[in-house]
Amino acid sequence: MKDIYRNMNRQNILNFYGSRLELKLDSSELYDFELGKTQGDYDADAIDLSTPIVYNSLKIDNYLTDMDCVKNRITLAEDDINDLLYPYSYSGLSMTLPYDNFVSYFGTGFTHTILDSNRFKFTLFSGRTHYFKILGYNQTGYTSNILTGYTESALISGFTSDIYKSRRNIINFRACSAQSPKTNVKPWAFDFNEGLGTDFCTPKLKRRPESGWTLDFIFNRNSLPWSSGSVFYYLGVRGDNDLTNFADNNLSFQFTSDARIKWISRHYSGACVNDLSYGESFYISSGQTPTLCTTGLTKDFNVTIVFDRYKYYTDCDLENDGGQNDLIPEFIVSPYQNIEVTAVTSTQLALLNNSEVLNKKWANERQRRLGTLKIYLNGRPIYKLENWEEIIPSKRGTQPFIQSWGGGTGLMSGIHSGVSCFNIKSIKYFEEPLNFPRVRHHYLTEIKPNFEIVECGIKCVDSLSALPTPTPTGSSTPTPTPTRTPTPTPSPTTSSTSTPTSTPLPPTSTPVPTSTPTPTITPVPPTPTPTSTPVPPTSTPVPTSTYTPTPTPTSTPVPPTSTPTPTSTATPTPTSTPDPTSTTTPIPTSTPTPTITPVPPTPTATPIPPTPTPTETPVPPTATPTPTSTPIPPTSTPIPTSTPTPTPTNTPTPTPTSTPIPEYFILDQNGNILTDQNNNAIEFQN
Repeated sequence: MKDIYRNMNRQNILNFYGSRLELKLDSSELYDFELGKTQGDYDADAIDLSTPIVYNSLKIDNYLTDMDCVKNRITLAEDDINDLLYPYSYSGLSMTLPYDNFVSYFGTGFTHTILDSNRFKFTLFSGRTHYFKILGYNQTGYTSNILTGYTESALISGFTSDIYKSRRNIINFRACSAQSPKTNVKPWAFDFNEGLGTDFCTPKLKRRPESGWTLDFIFNRNSLPWSSGSVFYYLGVRGDNDLTNFADNNLSFQFTSDARIKWISRHYSGACVNDLSYGESFYISSGQTPTLCTTGLTKDFNVTIVFDRYKYYTDCDLENDGGQNDLIPEFIVSPYQNIEVTAVTSTQLALLNNSEVLNKKWANERQRRLGTLKIYLNGRPIYKLENWEEIIPSKRGTQPFIQSWGGGTGLMSGIHSGVSCFNIKSIKYFEEPLNFPRVRHHYLTEIKPNFEIVECGIKCVDSLSALPTPTPTGSSTPTPTPTRTPTPTPSPTTSSTSTPTSTPLPPTSTPVPTSTPTPTITPVPPTPTPTSTPVPPTSTPVPTSTYTPTPTPTSTPVPPTSTPTPTSTATPTPTSTPDPTSTTTPIPTSTPTPTITPVPPTPTATPIPPTPTPTETPVPPTATPTPTSTPIPPTSTPIPTSTPTPTPTNTPTPTPTSTPIPEYFILDQNGNILTDQNNNAIEFQN
C-alpha cells in the first residue's frame, strides 16, 4: 500500500486534493523546490529563511566544546550537605587520584556505570565521615594540605564501597536526583527519567515521544582520523551484561574508521516453537551510511538523525501500544517443583507481576514501534531506512537508563564502548521528528551562519532562468462556466448527429461534404490555421437548433454580417468545449486569414427535413450568402464551412474568468522565494 501511495503522490489528483482527502504523502526529499497549488497548503515557517523556528520540543540544547575524551585523573571535592544532614562537619577537603585505580576500587564494572552526579563516602579520619563529589578530570594541585601526607593508595582505601547516585540519595536511597552536571571530559551522561520539579522526580525527557525524535550535532575533527570519532551518542541502560536487561534497551551512533556513521543495537525476539511453547532469541541489528563527504580536517560539519514512527500515539496509547506497559505481564510464570508430599500437582507457579520483563506480548507488538530512520549531512539526506525499530528505555535490572552525549557505555559485549574525541560544538535533542524542509531550514538559519561549514560534493546548478509563458491550447475539457452566444434560426429542431450539439464530440480528421456541392466550399484541414483569434463561427451565421462549441470560452456575440439575417428564435451556443476539429494544437495568431469568397445567392430557403442537422436559412441579400438549405447526413466528422476561416475582426479574445488560478512562487535550491528588483515575490500563474 505504501508503494501505491508513493506513486499516487506524483499524480495530479493527490497533488490537488491531497489536503482535502487528509492524506499525508511526503515528497519533500525528492525535489529541491515545489510549486503548491492550494493556497496555504505549505509550511510557512519553513520557507521563511530570515527567522529561526522556535521549537517547544527542543529539550537538550548544549555543547561539548573542547572537552577531553580520556580520563587519566579524577578530582574529588567534599560536598557540603548541611542542607540534607544537619549538623554536618564540612571541612572543604579535595584530592586528585588516578582515575583507573579509583574506579576499579569499587568493582570492575564501575568504570562503565559511573555518573558525574555520584557521591562517595570517606571515612579515613577516625570518628568523622565526609562525602565527596566529582569536581572534574585530568587536573592537578587540588589535594588538600591535610591529605598530602597520605599516599594515593591510602586515600583510595579511605573510601567505603558505598556509591550514592546523587547527593539526595545519601539520606534517602529512593530519592530522585537532579540532572548530572557537565564536567570537562566526555561523555555527558545522565538519568533522564528524573531531574525536574521541586522533588526532581519529573522526567527530564520522555521515554517515548508521540511520533519520534531528532538529534542534531556540530562536529569538528580537529585534524584527527575518523577512527577517533567513535561513539558520539548512546541511549538505554547504563552498562549491563544481562541480555534480559539490555536487549531492546540500547542504541548507539558512532563514526567508523572509513568515514561513515554507524548505528547498532541488540534486540529481543520470540516465536512459538512447534505450536507448543514460546522460544526467545536475541540478535544484533546495525547499519551504516555511505562515506561522508566533508571538506578539510578542521572544518565543521552538521549531522542530523531523525526517527519518524509510522504511528502517532498520545496519552495512554504511548505506554500500551507497543510501549513500556507491554513489558509488564499480569503474571510471571515460573517452573514449580513440589518438594513436599502434598496434593499439589501443578508444575508451574504464576505470580502477580508489576515489573518490566521481556515477554511474548512485547515481541508481538513490535510493528507498533517501527518507523523510518533518516540521517542528514549539512541539511541534506544521506541515509534512509524503513521499518526501523525504536528503542524505548526500560526499567530492567538495577541500572538506570541514560542519555549519553559524546560517548557510549561499557559491558554489553562492548558494542557501545568508546568516546568521541572530535570537538562537538553543539548537541540538540527534539522530542519530535523534523521533516526535511525543517531540517534544511534549521541548517540554513541556525547552523550554517554560525559555524565554519564548507559544503562539499557536486553542486546542483539551476538551469531554470524563467518559467515559460503558458500557450493557449485546445482542450476537450469543458470550462466550468460556459458562456453562450445567440445564433439566428427560424425553427429549432433536435439533432442526433455529431454536428456540434449540446454534448461535446471527440475531434475527427475527415471533412464531411454536403449532399449538394457548393462551388466555393473548402474543407478545414486538420492542421493549425493562422488566425488572430481561436476559430469562431463562420462569417455567415449558420442557423441551427443545437449548440455549436468554439475553442475558447467567450461572451461576445457573433459579429453580424453586412445585411441582418431575419430570425425567428435565438438558440444559445455554449462555448465550453472546443470546436470538433482534428487537432488540439494551439493556433498561432500572427497572420491574418484570407477574405471571404463571394458565393452566388440562393433564391429561397428550403424547409429542413428531419435529418441529423436540421438547418434552414432564409436567403439574405448579402454579398456572401452561403447555401445551407441542403440536409447534412449523419456523420462523426466536422462539417466544412463555406470559407476556410473568417477575416480577422476587432473582437478581443475573451479570457476565461470562471476557473480559479492557483498561486505559484519560484524558489531557488536553498528554499528561498525569488524576488524581482523591487523585492516583490515572483509569482507564476499557470
